[in-house]
Amino acid sequence: MKNTALIYRYHDGSKNKVHSQAVFAGLMPASDLGRVSGALLHSYDNDGLGDFIPGQVGLVDLQNALHDDFVALAEAMGSAGLDPDAEAADRAAAEPFDELRESLLKTKPMWGPDDHPFHTLVSVEHTDAPVTAHKTIDAFIEGLEVIVWDSSYKPPFYDEMIKNYDLHVAQQ
Repeated sequence: MKNTALIYRYHDGSKNKVHSQAVFAGLMPASDLGRVSGALLHSYDNDGLGDFIPGQVGLVDLQNALHDDFVALAEAMGSAGLDPDAEAADRAAAEPFDELRESLLKTKPMWGPDDHPFHTLVSVEHTDAPVTAHKTIDAFIEGLEVIVWDSSYKPPFYDEMIKNYDLHVAQQ
């Protein structure tokens, strides 16, 4: 193992969740886990190490990824996930998911009242996965230790998601 993966999750106020990871060059020593968790915000999520705002430290904000996950799940549960020789009952059970997928494809990611900027750091793991982050794990930890978390932070796609939400509400 030569790299370090930070696995993190976004969940909105309705507890819809989406995960991602950032892989940093270099191995983080176990002794640095305290530095990382000490730089994070307190989390009310018992299975996390703490909360943070990815966009403030050069990582990807995940709020808009929930929509894509919903579409993928509906597709997997629908007829696309069935064998070609599936039973009629299985095809009938898949129809509502096909309809849900079609409905979701007509919408766009929205920033609703239960969205926020905070994500939870779920775990830190050593990995041989290729590097995806643009800095070393040491540089990332140093950045975490000096950041001032801004609860009013808005991700780069916020304006588009808010517009999508406003259009959705107006159509109701």
